[in-house]
Amino acid sequence: MKLEARNLFLLLVACTLIYSCAHSGANIEPVRDFHSLSLEQLELLAQDDPESCLESISALRSELGVEETPLNAWAALENKALERLVDRVFIEEAEGSWDRAELSISTLEAAQIALPDNEVVQAFFKSQPDRLEETRRRVLKGKSEEYYAKGLYAPGVNYLYRLLDRYTQPESLRLSDQDASFFKRWLDRSLQNGDRITVERLSSFLGQTTIGTAEPATIGQDNSVAAKASLAELAEAVVTVHVDKGLKIQRGLAYPDRVLGSAFQVDDQGYYLTNYHVIASEVDPEYEGYSSLTIRPFDKPEARIPAQVLGWNEELDLALLKSEIAERTLYLHDLKDPDKGQRVYSIGSPVGLESSVSSGIISAPGRRILARGDALQIDVPVNPGSSGGPLLDEEGRVVGLIFAGLSDFQGLNFALPPSWISSLLPSLFEEGKTELPWLGLGIAKTLDGFLEISYVFPWRQAVKPGDRILSIDNVAVKELSQAQYLLTEKPLSSLCALQLQRGEKKLSLLVKAQAMPKNPMAGAVSSESSEALLQGVMGMLLDHVSGSRGPGGSYRIQKLWPGLAGDESGLREGDLIKFVRYRPNNDERLAMFDLSVKSPASGYLEKTMRFVLSLEMNNFI
Repeated sequence: MKLEARNLFLLLVACTLIYSCAHSGANIEPVRDFHSLSLEQLELLAQDDPESCLESISALRSELGVEETPLNAWAALENKALERLVDRVFIEEAEGSWDRAELSISTLEAAQIALPDNEVVQAFFKSQPDRLEETRRRVLKGKSEEYYAKGLYAPGVNYLYRLLDRYTQPESLRLSDQDASFFKRWLDRSLQNGDRITVERLSSFLGQTTIGTAEPATIGQDNSVAAKASLAELAEAVVTVHVDKGLKIQRGLAYPDRVLGSAFQVDDQGYYLTNYHVIASEVDPEYEGYSSLTIRPFDKPEARIPAQVLGWNEELDLALLKSEIAERTLYLHDLKDPDKGQRVYSIGSPVGLESSVSSGIISAPGRRILARGDALQIDVPVNPGSSGGPLLDEEGRVVGLIFAGLSDFQGLNFALPPSWISSLLPSLFEEGKTELPWLGLGIAKTLDGFLEISYVFPWRQAVKPGDRILSIDNVAVKELSQAQYLLTEKPLSSLCALQLQRGEKKLSLLVKAQAMPKNPMAGAVSSESSEALLQGVMGMLLDHVSGSRGPGGSYRIQKLWPGLAGDESGLREGDLIKFVRYRPNNDERLAMFDLSVKSPASGYLEKTMRFVLSLEMNNFI
């Protein structure tokens, strides 16, 4: 009976105070008040959900003005949660629960940064300073072997690259016999798969390493692979994607409704990478019509081979298909993103003309046109049907995935860079929707080059608009895409160390990475006040002067962040505004604000301005 009561109590705590770990991503997280958590509730969380316990205590500590703060009790609960994490990571490693172990390691690394003086943290890292790094390497090896055991080379080699990236110091190049055997096995596998880039990297790596204190490792075999393939040969990996959506009616006449795209094989078991928008009707729960997916190989223009969507992510416009095995595979490697001016080639099926090769250059990297991450601007010709095709460099390496072209502007086209593709690739093999971690914060860049928090979703209470982000997990961040990329590599539900500056005060918070919902600001319409939405969508901080909150109220603009809607519209800090009207349009993801503005710069002459702004914003982490 006691056990049942305890479980019921935990369920109530989880439902009312702590957000779900189910990662549905469908709605904005509910509001939670950390101040309402009792010590008994925190103690239960320390055992059953240490991440939420540590996050809660970190949030409470950020507001030390609260009288009678039970600091000693918090410290004891903090220690209990950390001890639970230390025990958990060793158990998960021993069981081969690699995903859960990765989450625990990520949280412990964040705790080491945010709580360097904690006695549990000090004891753990003092006695075993390299233990967490060694465990992380074993986890990466375990995950790569786990995928390969399933016959999946591509996600396995992806984790191999992540492991190789951790061998950066001379002392880390001394391998045990077991580690050397692991890398030699992968060298054999890459040779068998004709993966030239991986063969070259492993050969170079093994040539530098030593076994214990012995001589440099000998590879002991012929590591040569076939010569570099021509573009015509590489095109054998690319297929045309057909999505039949039945008929559409226009002016009383029925027309075939078809979607054309491209895809390329990334694993030799018949796995193809393409764009989400090409196959959206296959998996979008809001689509209610007919949809049938097939692919057409380059050498069989009459064929229609059934395919299915395995995994997808809408924010980065990626999808993984499963179908018949192609003759060639284009392996994805964790390459440096291409530079401006670099020559590139695309292969795809523009308007259904399969196996078309085009060339151009990288016009500019770092374009922010997706909900998350960076895009490459390219001048390679892109037409309907090109989406999902690979972008290759002169060595034949995949350096991008084409996803968009602006039809009314010649030579203004876009591709997703390899770093973002590689960060998400393994999760696409897990089937279903791939969700990206986020912290529930809107970000703006100041004129002096810092990132500041322009909007805070209501469930993220410990952070305030105007806080300046100094680092995430001890990595200094200067760009929004850099912060987004760091979070993309975090396991869902893990903690990250967020270092902030609030005025003259520096804060170090532990915050939990949650699943990012679709169109977060559009979802906030139903839960946020109109005043908060006005500030978040316009990118400004307001002081309430008089009247009601929201429409009818008067405000002074305290701060405007450069580059956001308020600044671009000509508003200025110090302007007096009256909030006249607010009307959201959820169907079109728009919000309309009518403001009456009096500006000191214009002698306080009053003018009425209407803002119709998109709620599909891309400045969130």
